[in-house]
Amino acid sequence: MILQALVQYYARLREEGPERVASFGHCKERIHCLLEIDKEGKPTSIRSLMLEEQSIGRTGKTKTRLVPRPLIVPSTTETDARASNKAPNFLWDNSKYTLGIDNDGTSKLAYFVAFQKHNLALIGETNDEGLRAVVFFLNKWDPKEINNVAGHEIILNGKQDYNLVFSLRGERLFIHDRPAAKLLWDEKIQRLESEYNKFGDKKQAQIATGVDLVTGMKGQIARVHRKIGGLGNPTGNAVVSFNDEAYLSYGKKQSANAPISIASAFEYTTALNDLLDYSSGHRVTVADTVAVFWAARQSPVEGFLGFVLNPQKDDSANAELRLYLEAIREGKQPRDVDPAVQFNVLGLAPNVARLSIRFWYSGTVGEIGERIGRHFRDICIEKQYKDKEPDYPPLWRLLLETAVQHKSENIPPLLAGSVMRSLLTGAKYPESLLAQVIARIRAEHDVNYYRASLIKGCLTRNHSREVCMSLDKDNKTPAYLLGRVFALLEKVQKDAIPGANTTIKDRYYSSASATPRSVFPILLRGAQHHIPKAPYGKHTEGQIEEVMQDVKEFPAHLNLEDQGFFAIGYYHQRNANYQKKDK
Repeated sequence: MILQALVQYYARLREEGPERVASFGHCKERIHCLLEIDKEGKPTSIRSLMLEEQSIGRTGKTKTRLVPRPLIVPSTTETDARASNKAPNFLWDNSKYTLGIDNDGTSKLAYFVAFQKHNLALIGETNDEGLRAVVFFLNKWDPKEINNVAGHEIILNGKQDYNLVFSLRGERLFIHDRPAAKLLWDEKIQRLESEYNKFGDKKQAQIATGVDLVTGMKGQIARVHRKIGGLGNPTGNAVVSFNDEAYLSYGKKQSANAPISIASAFEYTTALNDLLDYSSGHRVTVADTVAVFWAARQSPVEGFLGFVLNPQKDDSANAELRLYLEAIREGKQPRDVDPAVQFNVLGLAPNVARLSIRFWYSGTVGEIGERIGRHFRDICIEKQYKDKEPDYPPLWRLLLETAVQHKSENIPPLLAGSVMRSLLTGAKYPESLLAQVIARIRAEHDVNYYRASLIKGCLTRNHSREVCMSLDKDNKTPAYLLGRVFALLEKVQKDAIPGANTTIKDRYYSSASATPRSVFPILLRGAQHHIPKAPYGKHTEGQIEEVMQDVKEFPAHLNLEDQGFFAIGYYHQRNANYQKKDK
């Protein structure tokens, strides 16, 4: 199901334009530099192809950095075997292969020789001016001459081996894009793919055929699938991979255990790599989970979902997004959005050399909008600081409230994927979410807007409890009332002792929210000393008495659900304490 959706997305990309995604036998690579050669094959210069990319960080500052230029270049599945057999590419590669040196100037002659033999064998006899120049270069080049090439310092950066493509001096067209080079590669690609996808050892030279699990059609089965990049592993990760005897059956080797044709393997890996590209707009990272999303055809929701889960700037800066979020939170369907379009979301996490699929959602644009709207309705609560907090808090910001020191790497494992799955499917939030938020509140004694939002969402969705956005004086839940009383007791102490280093919240919140009977009598007695000293102390005392009228007793213990209500009551009352009265 997942691979079928990715293959369909590849077909959509090809329909949108041939430059959008690589065709069979090609790949989109990040290219750093251009190696310019003359007609005799002599290098004349090395020029940077890097692009400036701007991004807005979570602090709101704009950052500019140089990134490699994405180009569609010739490629085969041999690229993935590079670590073991130094398999080079055709008319492009990194400096070790194209020039025989690495990023600190160390000679890598064996790599250049492999690149030389591979490309000379492919080009053969040719009348094309650009290809002949490459042949001359390969036959004449000596890595010791690198210092004589203008711009050589670009690749001697000491950081990484830069990828290079060729061009003929005075021409803007890359040599691999020349019609003769394309024709040559198209003629060779099928033979190269067939040779690489032979099964078994040298005695088994035949190409395996079988029924493709993706298309249901019979065809040549890919032995090894291209790796998926962009998830932290420099060599990429595999989606379909078998390399241990324990995973094999009926004498089948490697990917024959999950037969997928060469064409389908290329299409799904190309589509997934395109989605995982940082510039695609179809990728979000929440804690240890990377989610990619796409629709069967173009839809505004594709652009909105990235902002919902992980915005790069304030939602209010995007009026179109805000109108969409306001509509779905109210349960309405925007007019310019077709609700019947198929929509897919895939959650991934790297697991050594393979990928773990954290979740998979496939539905319609209308369903995804309805569930996102329900999520924002469930967590909607009065803001603590009206001008500083977003109306639609992103998922990553909410999950930070479950992490020690507010560090994303400390978010509990698997929690991000579980919460995202709940958001997309409309299922209950994971039971551990409420426990994690309560634990952080008790440890840090801080009930902020994001934590209150998560607690309200858990109580509303998981426990079917009604929780208002702001102070609810009709709510007679004992734990909610005790939270209100605690906020009033804290206020009267602050008013009586301005600038105090610690308050009852710092010393007693944990015990008051878990074992009220052991703490509240002490707090109420202490308040009698603060009331006479506090401005408007009598008014606050009247508020305490008003709330206490509905408290029949102090419970010995509060369970997790009640501790959530305690936190909401405290949050609501604290906000009400410092709100200006309407004139």
